[in-house]
Amino acid sequence: MKAKITKRLVDSVAADKDEVVIWDTDIPGFGFKVTATGRKTYFLYYRTGGGRQRKPTIGQHGELTAEQARSIAKKWAADAALGGDISGTRKAERRANTIEQLADRYLEEYAQLHKKAISVEADRSAINNHITPLLGSMKIKNVTRADVEQLKLAVRNGKTARRRKAKPRGRSVVRGGPIIANRVIAVLSKMFACAMDWGLRNDNPARGVKKFKEGRKDRFLDADEIARLLNALDLVERIQTESQFAIAALRVLLFSGLRRSEVCDLRWKHVNLERGFIRLEDSKTGGRTVPINRTVIDIFNNLPRDDDDQAHVFLSDSDDGRLALTRRRQRYGVRHSKLAASSVLPRPV
Repeated sequence: MKAKITKRLVDSVAADKDEVVIWDTDIPGFGFKVTATGRKTYFLYYRTGGGRQRKPTIGQHGELTAEQARSIAKKWAADAALGGDISGTRKAERRANTIEQLADRYLEEYAQLHKKAISVEADRSAINNHITPLLGSMKIKNVTRADVEQLKLAVRNGKTARRRKAKPRGRSVVRGGPIIANRVIAVLSKMFACAMDWGLRNDNPARGVKKFKEGRKDRFLDADEIARLLNALDLVERIQTESQFAIAALRVLLFSGLRRSEVCDLRWKHVNLERGFIRLEDSKTGGRTVPINRTVIDIFNNLPRDDDDQAHVFLSDSDDGRLALTRRRQRYGVRHSKLAASSVLPRPV
């Protein structure tokens, strides 16, 4: 049915067992419907530039007058004629209405597509441990520079620091401090940059926030510490309280200078024992070649391996087969931490 939508017409249409729809004769796509329960709703039908059909709700009769609904419909129709998509915009706003929802979208639509896996996990940690607890329930459009500054101070002062359960076993420690605060602000700033790209906000309240000063800390083992570490590894290897892969990985860390993540991610295809080097295809600083000495070569030669060059060098008991080197293990009722505190790493008198 078509007719000019006016207050008199809308008031006169009664509910029926089937939904009643009336289209306006003046504004293409503008209409209202009456449900079987008597609910009267204004809407606009249009197609996007890409040909997709949209029918967003303008509002309920009673909350809006017929003339107010006509005015909104006329504006939306004009915007659609110029390529706009009010329905798509509203859907995006619903998806990322709060900081917590923005964080989910950021991880799914930006971080996982453009960042390395280890960086994605670092971002996820900053979000879950600090950003969501402090700002998660706030509306994206309501976050101010002052809110970001307060978050920075809260993280530095340890407001979000805590111990939490970690799967598959044990606990993990969430730390605060100035360095963590700087990393959190960097993630938050990128989230707001994405929000701007997605049309959810016109500015970035985290951009330009002054970071805390970070003092560079270089820590090198001295000769005595290296000797004690090697003795500890020899001991746990003899009494078989630790995985041979974990022991070998620690020795490679000591003698190669590789990062922990580089050792844990190492696959046999990266190792050239004949020519004595490791080729890292995608390290933190990009692809690079790391020469290895005879000691490291012997460590690799003593490890079991099959013919699959894609297999990880250092294996774990987990399903993915990748060694993590993050949690202490417990075997035969002996805790590594207790062993390290006593016989494995005795301090000189």
